[in-house]
Amino acid sequence: MDVLIKICKKIKKGQVNFLLIAIILLINSSKVIANPQTSNFSEGFDFMSLIPLIFIFGIMYFLLIRPQQKKAKEHRNMLNNISKGDTIVTNGGIIGKIHQIQSENEVIVEISEGIKIRVVRSMIAQQINQD
Repeated sequence: MDVLIKICKKIKKGQVNFLLIAIILLINSSKVIANPQTSNFSEGFDFMSLIPLIFIFGIMYFLLIRPQQKKAKEHRNMLNNISKGDTIVTNGGIIGKIHQIQSENEVIVEISEGIKIRVVRSMIAQQINQD
């Protein structure tokens, strides 16, 4: 205890309170650790500690993962159902009509009369419905 008093005299007054609180907490915690029969904590793994993690994962699934999967599925269906004459918008912002479906992965889009470009099918952003 004399050592603590000597240390406290060397430290500034504002830091003494913090140091004393830290020492008291260390002394009290060592008593709890030294005597496990008086501890209120159970040994082993507590499954109740997993409930918040499961809850957070559930929220993340329903707010982020599931809507993204649904949007990707709708985009895949749209790409599979495009046909000649459909008006589309590419990811680059080019608007045109499907002139020809060249292969499974490529289409030819007419962006103006007589001007045709090849576009990778996965780069089609949306299909415009003309009513």
